[in-house]
Amino acid sequence: MFSTFSRSAGIAALSVIALGLAACGESSEEKATKQVCTATSEISKQIQKLQTLPISSSFPTEVKTSAEAIDKGIGEIESAARSLSPLGRGLG
Repeated sequence: MFSTFSRSAGIAALSVIALGLAACGESSEEKATKQVCTATSEISKQIQKLQTLPISSSFPTEVKTSAEAIDKGIGEIESAARSLSPLGRGLG
C-alpha cells in the first residue's frame, strides 16, 4: 500500500511540476513580439550610427557592417511576423 501511495504521490508531484513549467513558458506570439522589438531596436541603433558616422577611411566598412545588421534585423522581423496574429502585425 505504501509503494502505491508513493508512486501516486510521485506522479502527482511530477504532473504539478510539469504544469508549472509549462505555465512559465512564453507563447510563440510573445517570443515573436520580443524578437520584433529587439530587431527594431537594433535597426534604429544602426540608422542612428549611420547618421553620425564621420567620413573616414573606415566609412565604407562601417556602412557595410550597419547595412548587414539592418538586413539581418529585417529578416528577423519577417521571420517573427509569421508567429504574430494579424493584430500583432498591425493588420487588425
